This record gives sequence, structure tokens and C-alpha cells, in this order.
Amino acid sequence: MISVSTLRSGVERLYRRFRPDERGLPDIVSVHDASVGRRHLKEVVPLRGAHTLHAQRRHAGEEKELTRRLPARRAYRLQNVRVWLDEGIVMTPQGKLVAETLPSHYRTLKRLRAGAYDGAPPARHAMETVEQCTSLKGGRYHGNYYHRWVDEIPRLQALHRLGETPVVTLPSGYPAQLVQMIERLAPAGVRLHQATSREEWVHAREMLYVPPMTDDYCGYLPARFVRTLRKNVVEVLAPDDDVNTQGRRYYVSRAGGDTRRVLNEPAVTRCLSEHGFETVRAETLSIREQVRRFSKADWIVGPHGAGLTNMMFATGCTIVEFFPGVPFTHYRWLSESLGHTYHSIAGESDAEKNADFAVDLSRLRQILEAHT
Repeated sequence: MISVSTLRSGVERLYRRFRPDERGLPDIVSVHDASVGRRHLKEVVPLRGAHTLHAQRRHAGEEKELTRRLPARRAYRLQNVRVWLDEGIVMTPQGKLVAETLPSHYRTLKRLRAGAYDGAPPARHAMETVEQCTSLKGGRYHGNYYHRWVDEIPRLQALHRLGETPVVTLPSGYPAQLVQMIERLAPAGVRLHQATSREEWVHAREMLYVPPMTDDYCGYLPARFVRTLRKNVVEVLAPDDDVNTQGRRYYVSRAGGDTRRVLNEPAVTRCLSEHGFETVRAETLSIREQVRRFSKADWIVGPHGAGLTNMMFATGCTIVEFFPGVPFTHYRWLSESLGHTYHSIAGESDAEKNADFAVDLSRLRQILEAHT
């Protein structure tokens, strides 16, 4: 994680540039600062040791090994702190933001520019007090469907492992269907507390901050969480006796998005339809419908984007991911943890990562004909 001094200096520069006439920027402190640790750090809880991932990838016609080193993960048991429910960000009673619970450097600056940290939490007497809580939010990542399923919800696995049942705080934007699924994935005895607004804070006598189990550009998930997900979500929403929808093939279109749209999509969909593919736009489907559809898939194809997260609900699937330029590895490693077969089709090496692009149809046909 980026150092506190680097994070603070970057934030201060942006603050002076965009908000020169407003009140001072809240201090950013670390749980490893002596004074903060003495007042607020009750315990450091080991969650997972460092380990290296291995996979095979095909590049320039040759099989090569792909490796990824995942750092150790530790939780922090904090005491007498304030928690911003919508963000999972922690602040001391003195108004200092705790660095370990902030988003990445880039996202912190972006959110500062949008005014996210302008308002202090309400006075302590106006805040609800909870004895013990944890949050599904907070830390480096923030946001979309991918981050909810890969970075946020898997934090529940840490509670299973530690045998703890704190109040689990949820952001106000989580839809009801997602909250219901979280209830099924959480340990027995856990109570959920969903924020009622973007501005809601609580005073926590004890807050267990759990980091994401993944890392930058890596969606690898613990096998235990994957098994729990299938048992408590997929088996309920997509029972295995629904044989008429087994073996489905889906192309996940980004035609409704603002970035990474496939310029030759009509030709791509014609090619895929010849092999039995149906085109879907994931953002138009409810969470329940996404689980039901993709749990029956044996092929999922599409450009890099949050819709590919639905591979989490499939078993023994083949994934083909498109990129404008150099591939990201989020879904490569997620596929590895799920036991899927993975292929990618990359564009020009100098292409901007979010650019619209054309897919190499000859490479797509090659993959389809070799594996269908």
C-alpha cells in the first residue's frame, strides 16, 4: 500500500489546486503511527500468508508460465473510531482519516476533487454507537459490480475463518437482492446494518477492518469462498434440476457502455451466433437473473468489463476476454481460482486501455473451432 506521507502530499497538492478557499484538509494517519496505535489499534489479526499463483498462458503461439505474488493479508482491530458506512472509511475522534481504510491514491484524489471528504461526520452525540462492527467497504478498491463480488463480499470469508459475528455495515447503494445474498453468505448470528444515506457515520467501540483478499489487477479468490458462494447463492437462485438452460453460451456486450466498446460487434456476434451464442447486456439484468443465466453457462465471451464477473456463478466454463491493448489480469486470475479455461484476444500494444476497438475475428474463430 502507498505510504501515508506520499498519499498525504498528493492529496494536499490536489486540495490546494481545486479547493484553495475551503477549510483545511483532514489529517491522514496510519494505524502504525505510534500515537494512533496506542489509542486505537487493539490487535493485528493475521488472515493469510503471502503466496505465489501459477498459471499457463499462450503468447505468440507458445505456452508460457504466468506467476503472481500475493502479499500477506492482515486485519486491524480498531477501538473508539468513527466509520463512514457508505465508504467503509475510518476516522479517529480527532477527525483524522485512517490511511489503511482509504481507497487507492488515485481514487482518494478523485474523490477529494468531487468533495467526498469536505464534510466532517456529525457530532458524536448525534451518531449511533455500535459495540463491534466491520464493513464490506474500505481500502484500495471501490465501486462497480466486479469490486462488489471480488473485493467486498469475500470479506465475509474472514468472519467465517475468525468465528466472529460483528455488525456488518453495508453502503446505502447496495440493492435489496444483493443484501439478501449477503445474508446467506454471512456467518450465522451476524446482523447487517445498511446505511440510510450517503452521509451516515457510526461510532464504533470496536471496528474490525478487513482488507480485500485480492490485489491489483488480480481477482483470485479463496476456494472456500467460491464453494460457499455456489452453495448459498447459486443453488438457491439457479437449481441444478433446471436442465433446459444447461450449457448456455453468452456474449457479454458493452454496446451500452462508454468505454471498451467493440467496433466490429455485428461481425463478432454473427461469428458467435454460428456457434450457439446469445448476446446479453449484463447491466440490463437483475442480480438474480445474472446469477440464474450465468450459472448455466459453459462459454462466456466479451470485452474486459464488470459483466464478466458473472463467471463466478459458472462451473467448468470457457472464458474468452477481449482487450483494446495490453491485457489486464483481473479475470485471468479469477478464472484460475474458479477452475475455468481462459483465453484472451488483445489489440494493439499501444492502445489506450479504455479505447473502443475491433476484435481480431480470425483469432476468435481459431479459439471457437479449437474448443467447441
